[in-house]
Amino acid sequence: EFGFALEVAAARVRYPEGLETRIDGTLLFQGTPKSKGLKGEIRIKKASYEKNLNLRAMVLELQRKRVRLDQPVPFLGSTDLNIHIGGKKDIWINNNLAKLPVEVDLVLKGTIDHPLLFGRIEADDGTFVFSRNPFNVISATADFISPDTIRPVMDIHSTTEVRVYHIDLR
Repeated sequence: EFGFALEVAAARVRYPEGLETRIDGTLLFQGTPKSKGLKGEIRIKKASYEKNLNLRAMVLELQRKRVRLDQPVPFLGSTDLNIHIGGKKDIWINNNLAKLPVEVDLVLKGTIDHPLLFGRIEADDGTFVFSRNPFNVISATADFISPDTIRPVMDIHSTTEVRVYHIDLR
């Protein structure tokens, strides 16, 4: 049997590209070589995603590429995950497409070889650009509910004025 605890305070994480995050948290890794788990809590103290995006190129890239692990990770791959990830302040998407303050309440489950995400990311304010028009966000959510894969269900409600027209986008 083995076990160790990791206490993190004011750690800076720069992953993926364009995202800088400061976190606190506690993780506990314990078990036996045949049955192990990683559990704990990560609190997001501050985060900002500032990478500029090209939506058209991003959609084409996602259609072309499917990310998956073909080879299991030796020893660690079967580790059961149960990590709460949360934060309510100073978390921003701030790039060419959106300026949104967000709140995060997620649980990372599954295993290292097959991670699953459950919970919600939400915004009740901010702006985003669609078809070269700035929209004011009334509410936006990404719900992670799929039991088999990480696939968020998005719901956005926003408004804008274009010439004499009021547009309500849902």
